[in-house]
Amino acid sequence: MRTWTALAALLLSTTAVAAEDYYSGHYHCGDGPEHAYVIASDEAFSIYRRSPGERDYRGMGYSGPLAAGEIISATRNGFDGTIEAFAPDGFAIRWTSPVRIAEACDPFTVSEQPAPLATYEELRDYAAVAKPSPDAAREIDSRAENLAPVGLLPRLDQASLPRATYDAVAGYWDRHLDHYAEVARTADVADGEAAETLMVSLRDAFPIDAGPGGNLAATQPFLDAFGRIVEVAANRIEAAGHAVAPMTSVDDDTLCQIVDDGRNRTRTDDLQHLFGLPYVHWDRQLVEATIAKLETCERFGHRKADALADHYPRILALKEARVAQVAARTAADDKVQQIEDRIAEIEALPPTAESHFETRGYANEFGRPPRDPAIREAMARYREVLHDRQLASISILSRFYADNLGFEDAEILADD
Repeated sequence: MRTWTALAALLLSTTAVAAEDYYSGHYHCGDGPEHAYVIASDEAFSIYRRSPGERDYRGMGYSGPLAAGEIISATRNGFDGTIEAFAPDGFAIRWTSPVRIAEACDPFTVSEQPAPLATYEELRDYAAVAKPSPDAAREIDSRAENLAPVGLLPRLDQASLPRATYDAVAGYWDRHLDHYAEVARTADVADGEAAETLMVSLRDAFPIDAGPGGNLAATQPFLDAFGRIVEVAANRIEAAGHAVAPMTSVDDDTLCQIVDDGRNRTRTDDLQHLFGLPYVHWDRQLVEATIAKLETCERFGHRKADALADHYPRILALKEARVAQVAARTAADDKVQQIEDRIAEIEALPPTAESHFETRGYANEFGRPPRDPAIREAMARYREVLHDRQLASISILSRFYADNLGFEDAEILADD
């Protein structure tokens, strides 16, 4: 996830903010991260809080100026705190009460932002034209997290502008998925270096701390779509004869931020997507390394490590099933090739009675086709070629018997 103090430590200052300045930033609180949005005037300010991925803020009003060392108290339904640092482009706050919040929440820094209307318009316009890339994904995610509360927009824009912005962002993520699905299907995987480049590029294109809702794991459909993309790439790489597991990794701190965030109901199955590699391609070393990483996470890591260890027999079963599936696919491909070769041989035969006799009347040499779709399709082409040759043989055999045995066509037909 993000580094919740988005700016470096601010220099202490007692300068007061100008009328209607806007700020935003992130901090960690309790089960997960919070986003803070501040609107300040000369004599009062309001702090709005929400969790990443949520659209609704919870507002707290304060009176008095913003200055370093000031103790701030909410006028109602809010938290008390201290302004620890202040500068014209941002400030830092530490909650001091209630005690449960003071103990659970980190100090946070907010930085100056454009006016509320601009945050929506700029994101809408950028998302509408951005080409899929890791940088664009992070930029859109960052801008989406810093959107102002809808209630701060002009009243006539409060319905239409957020909807247009959210639609543009959704359109970008759809393009992002489509683009990298095509990359996974078509990128070069012939040698190990090219294959590893593909896996790294897919991992970079789907940052673990970016995506619809604030991170890769925030929305299940997006996470599942990413899983399907890397599965296509991993299967192609494996088919090219390369081991895929050594090509994957994830930053320890980022993994822990996702796993320890109580709002991300990360399932054991989702760990494969966070690593950008389906379980069927994991090896023992990767499982052991992941368990070791999870055990360093402070809140839920040990629970996830235990779950992954318990899941290991299923991973082995998936791998065994994959081996059997690959063997069956290889056998089916070999069968299709045999059928295609026989079709080519038959089509190369001259249309003569000798060819008819040599093939025993163009008899089916492969019997009933199995259920494999590729084999059935090849067999359909094979039977069509046999049928066409059998029809052509009627006149060919008539002439053959007439020339060699003295029969006329009518006599032959009469004997039938």
